[in-house]
Amino acid sequence: MLKKIRKINQSKYECLYVSYGSVYDNCTYCGLPATSMDHVPPITRCSDFNKKALDYNNFFKVPSCTQCNSALNDRVLYSIRERLDFIKKYLRKKYKNLLHLPTWEEEDYEDMDLTFAKIIKHKDNQVDILYMRLDHYPEDNILNLKWGTDD
Repeated sequence: MLKKIRKINQSKYECLYVSYGSVYDNCTYCGLPATSMDHVPPITRCSDFNKKALDYNNFFKVPSCTQCNSALNDRVLYSIRERLDFIKKYLRKKYKNLLHLPTWEEEDYEDMDLTFAKIIKHKDNQVDILYMRLDHYPEDNILNLKWGTDD
């Protein structure tokens, strides 16, 4: 019941948000395919703002993957740059063990057991994807978005 009430209250604020992209784009923060939109400021915080703050009308939402959107949750980070920095730190911390794996050459796989080589190749692929996510940055017009006044 509480979840339904919260959803109704949040939907009245949805009209304040300007979309920059869609769920069919890549995640603003890591470049993976987006599955949702990240609201800045978080839509769950809208009820905390006074009428004057709500009248600024420079709320925005950007494409986000599930992992980035969940990690950001309702954190009070009011610019894409702040949110991007948070996500980069979050990914480095979450996958620190993956980042410290040794790199393997193709000839190294030949000396390995077939099952072990498949596992190592899979981990190498995960590392490549992680580095792609960490190296991803949105275009400047998105990167410089922040909540506040337009002046």
